[in-house]
Amino acid sequence: MNLKNKIFFFLKKHCTNVNEINKSIRLDESIKIKGSSIFNKVQIERNTKVLFSAINSNSKIGKNNKIINSTLQGNICTKENCNINKASLSGNVEVGRFSSIWGPNIVIESGSNKVSIGNFCSIARGVSIQAFNHNYKKITTFFIGQNVFNENWDNERVSKGNIVIENDVWIGANVIILGGVIIQNGAVIAANSVVTTDVDAYSIVAGTPAKFISYRFDKLKISKIQNLEWWNWSIEKIKANKHLFTEDLTSTNIDKIIDNE
Repeated sequence: MNLKNKIFFFLKKHCTNVNEINKSIRLDESIKIKGSSIFNKVQIERNTKVLFSAINSNSKIGKNNKIINSTLQGNICTKENCNINKASLSGNVEVGRFSSIWGPNIVIESGSNKVSIGNFCSIARGVSIQAFNHNYKKITTFFIGQNVFNENWDNERVSKGNIVIENDVWIGANVIILGGVIIQNGAVIAANSVVTTDVDAYSIVAGTPAKFISYRFDKLKISKIQNLEWWNWSIEKIKANKHLFTEDLTSTNIDKIIDNE
């Protein structure tokens, strides 16, 4: 490698490690920031890593998060131990504790609505969650107010409402979730599905549009899990009930719950 190329790669490596952080933002010494931009009223809790990412506006990032190669713009709120990798979140988005949004190519946009993601959710690569659509009843579906008149017209975007993804939901690769949808606890969305209607708890859906395939468990087990609400347990209680998570679910092990709180 000649001298010119060595200088180029040295400068490239150096520049990608530079941070841009508002002076008004106070960061705990346990927080690791590398190659990232953090502006406006962002709050970041302890032991969080922000690597090669941009966080803006009024975002609140919980403790022990990992934000990697991602963009968070708007009122983004993440709880403890979230992993966000190669994703774009914009608008009003809430992510529950221990949820994983693991790209690449994940886009979550709330528009003027809200996207709520519960605890212990798993969102795979290529997923698109969008709470709004273009208004096809106007003369053009193009955002002409925004892009030509430089004005914000509310009626250029239409929505059926907020998107609610409850707890322990697994969303497979390249799924599309549209506005007004509620995906209940424990549901599984098969890869390449398009979700346009609500999804029952502990059901498996697939297709375009997504349709019911089966339930993960019988009604009695589903009822017991719903009553447990294990996703709200402390980590100490989850660890004390390790058998519930290491084994296939049976009527026996679901009844052997240790009260550790």
